[in-house]
Amino acid sequence: MANKYINREGMPITQTGWHALAKDESYVKVRRFDNGKVFAELLWYGAIPEKDVRNVLPEFYKVYSLIVKNYREDGSLVYDPASGETYPDEKSAIAGYEEFIFKHGECVIDNGELVEVNNKLAPPPPPNLDAPAEKPIEGLTDDFGAW
Repeated sequence: MANKYINREGMPITQTGWHALAKDESYVKVRRFDNGKVFAELLWYGAIPEKDVRNVLPEFYKVYSLIVKNYREDGSLVYDPASGETYPDEKSAIAGYEEFIFKHGECVIDNGELVEVNNKLAPPPPPNLDAPAEKPIEGLTDDFGAW
């Protein structure tokens, strides 16, 4: 019996399919956080070692891992003791990631949602389309507007 491979949705895939997905960083790196004090990365692995295929029920395969590092005073990173926590599915993995980030990343909960404060790796929020323009468009007359 050989290794087994599953995708992020928990469906079996071939070794070739796993290799293709494993090359895609946007697929492998599920969530990332870095505020200059703590670095955390939730990763999908999707490969189940042969010994686990034989000895572990499929719903308990560990296919996600939370990697955590802390910044030293000189800016270098050192592994946190919490690093390496594993999860069997994406839902529990994201819950574990968010719990860690909330406790150790100086983040907050707003309306039941985690807000990743000072995350250097997060894209900027989208612009507020309902906000007034910062500067008027040149050449428009006062009578310009919606009917």
